[in-house]
Amino acid sequence: MTEDSISVIIPTFNRHSTIMNAVRSASDELQVGDEIIIVDDASAPPISIDVTNVGKLPLQLVRSETNLGAAGARNLGLAHARNKFVAFLDSDDRWLPGKLHTQRQLLKAGDECLVAIGCGWRETVNNQPIRSRMPVASRERADFFAGCWFAPGSTLLVSAEAFRRVGGFDENLQRLEDYEWFLRFALAGGRLVIAEVLGAEIAHGTNARPLAVDAAVELISMKFATLQQLEKHERQSALAYLNLERARAYLNAGMWGRAALMLGRSFYHCPRTRIPLRNWWRHERLCRFIECQ
Repeated sequence: MTEDSISVIIPTFNRHSTIMNAVRSASDELQVGDEIIIVDDASAPPISIDVTNVGKLPLQLVRSETNLGAAGARNLGLAHARNKFVAFLDSDDRWLPGKLHTQRQLLKAGDECLVAIGCGWRETVNNQPIRSRMPVASRERADFFAGCWFAPGSTLLVSAEAFRRVGGFDENLQRLEDYEWFLRFALAGGRLVIAEVLGAEIAHGTNARPLAVDAAVELISMKFATLQQLEKHERQSALAYLNLERARAYLNAGMWGRAALMLGRSFYHCPRTRIPLRNWWRHERLCRFIECQ
């Protein structure tokens, strides 16, 4: 184990066809002292891993017999992590060459425990790239209330100490668990830096169910409603972003009237001339496969 050793946490549920691509892409990025932790979140049948295809680095396969959801599976992985730093990778995504190497350079430049390191990514549909994005960095607390723009499920590298200080992911949330964790991270003084690398290939996610999003919005709203340290504009930004998430879920479900209502509420809380609350991406490009290489 070295001072910059990393534990990679890969939660998975019934993704038997993609898990090995994710694991191999992570293994290619690791160095001596790193480890991979695969969390099988009650897959049926259980996930099995051919360790002969993932190199000689330590690999743990941790299984939960009950489905914990994304937050619970990540927390289970965190409980088994032995290294100073933690990186996350969703099991239907994969890392691209140079991802961790570039992020490690930022760790060496400043070893603050409340610094999260993201990177750029390429989004795909049916394994075909549709766009690439390079997010902006931020040390402004208010930014984290206005969005979750940096795809933390497959780009995030952060110290394990940050989770000891901030706590784990809220297992009551079936959606928006990343957003809620980063609100607590921001309130603790956390900041986001970005490694200048297109470091992950991220599969376009399935549409969120309105009921799950509504429940998450209600819980998050209740959680932060009484915090005295929040500024008014931070509360307004949070409400605008949460209603934007609800509008997206209703739109995906074909509930146009409800989607329009939630979009109206979002603009009421934060008047603006664009859908996102900020200009979150320093570089965004629609692309064909050859343009993203």
